[in-house]
Amino acid sequence: MDEDAWRRTEPAVPEQGVINLRGLSDHVVSEFLYAMQECLAAGVKLHDYQLRPLCDAVRRQQLDSLGQLDSGDLSGSSRRWATTFLKHVTHAWLSAETERKKDTWIGSVFGLKGRLHFEAITQPWLREATKAWALDDVPRRRGPTATGTVQRQINAVARLSESLRLNRSDSGADLRLLTREDITLFLNRLRYLRERGEIAASRHCEDARACRRLLSRMRTLGLTQRGQILHGLADDFCLREGDIPDDPEDTEAGRDLPLEVMRQICAHLDMIADTQNRTAIELLIDTGRRPGEIAKLPWDCLDKDGDGQPVLIYDNHKALRNGRRLPISENTAALIVTQQQRTRARFPHTPSKDLRLLPSVVTNPHGTKPMAHNTIGDQHRAWVTSLPEILVPTMVEIHGERVTKMLPFDKSKVVLYAYRHTYAQRHADAGTPVDVLKVLMDHRRARHYAALLPDRSGATARSRRPRHDDAIRPARQTRLAHSQGPARLRARASGHRRGRRPLRRLHRTVERRSRRP
Repeated sequence: MDEDAWRRTEPAVPEQGVINLRGLSDHVVSEFLYAMQECLAAGVKLHDYQLRPLCDAVRRQQLDSLGQLDSGDLSGSSRRWATTFLKHVTHAWLSAETERKKDTWIGSVFGLKGRLHFEAITQPWLREATKAWALDDVPRRRGPTATGTVQRQINAVARLSESLRLNRSDSGADLRLLTREDITLFLNRLRYLRERGEIAASRHCEDARACRRLLSRMRTLGLTQRGQILHGLADDFCLREGDIPDDPEDTEAGRDLPLEVMRQICAHLDMIADTQNRTAIELLIDTGRRPGEIAKLPWDCLDKDGDGQPVLIYDNHKALRNGRRLPISENTAALIVTQQQRTRARFPHTPSKDLRLLPSVVTNPHGTKPMAHNTIGDQHRAWVTSLPEILVPTMVEIHGERVTKMLPFDKSKVVLYAYRHTYAQRHADAGTPVDVLKVLMDHRRARHYAALLPDRSGATARSRRPRHDDAIRPARQTRLAHSQGPARLRARASGHRRGRRPLRRLHRTVERRSRRP
């Protein structure tokens, strides 16, 4: 028996609270220590009995790096720890300069989540040009959906790449031979995929629009100049404004929820077992903020305005506008105060400036990590699914006569973001001026939210700032919950959905009226 080999590979005698790294190479030891440090910094609890089997496996295989580990004989727990450690070790040596040369980008290097994939673009010149565009575009992206937004545009270019591969004898490898005819074939292929049902009508429009934008941006970046990636690309290899198909007609009356649906939702809030999750849902209903904005509220998010009325302070992560102030009702303020007390009881020693109003229950020893909005969404979906059937009055035609019947409402439409649309629609129904609604929804332009006509009085956002009494609590409204509970969504009692223009069409109305002499 080789005693030296036995000493190097045999597991150490277990000691409570001790992980023995003897027998590992210096490089592997440094990788272990770095990965453990990163896990602790993220709030992950480490236990010796969880890491000891992984350490023994690495010692047994006598590895020079964790990247060489064969995880085939590891247990599920050890395999997960190996994946976590390897992720931290791999990311430690990454940089944007090295990652940009790969066909799959790890998003964390660029401040994003997930990964960006360029593999589907088969032409090297088009793939490299798309990478150059992405490298320029990524710093302008914000929020949790930034990766998906960039990837959808990359996928649009991948459809163009597929069209070139299918329709050209050289598969589009020589960019100097491309002409306007190749763009026409691409547009025809998009229409073909739409007719076959492989892509939706909206995807047809978005892909054409994205390709037009990206090809134009690539030229703006100077990629067609001499010595650059796209040098020699014909000027007519581009999409024109007339090539973009019309947006599909919106057949929905709007993405807000009917009054009857909101009334039943508010009546069943007691069915939510988790107190913190219920508070998050109530705040979404009351304030109309985005799910991520509510999930990341700081502990000290409550303030008073000059009149002594409560104000919610939140960060608009989508537009990178921090410290926004929203007037709220006294009942909503009381809801926040109650949650503040619960959170402070859980984390009595964490400074208020670091504490979150809705702290995560996972890997969060000090309460500084916010609750994930996906967690709120999952629990919300389970709660909505468990609700009894929601009946709403619906106009139907029976034997040639139009009658109103109580029919089930599609629960799949009750999503967290629908509360934001409902909040905006409720204010629109109550007669809130466009400029006031724009400030309430924290949009820079009025075309984003409601198909309303401009205020006849000519009031502007500067002359008529939103106040708690006229914008948050309109005079003509119906309270949906009992007076003792938290403030609920309100709407006019006569708020029938027929004849109401959906929120997403405001820009058409405003732009048409702005062109009038």
